[in-house]
Amino acid sequence: MSDYEVTLVNDNTPFAGGIWKIHVELPDQYPYKSPSIGFTNKIFHPNIDEL
Repeated sequence: MSDYEVTLVNDNTPFAGGIWKIHVELPDQYPYKSPSIGFTNKIFHPNIDEL
């Protein structure tokens, strides 16, 4: 799945133009069980403490 690209239209947030790598895991029971999605590189989130 590494050949997919997501593009936001009219994105004027502080993250505009950024590039992030994510890990997506679809379980065998998908869509009845949720996928696992996470960032593989650092990203700022106001509700997450870096320490």
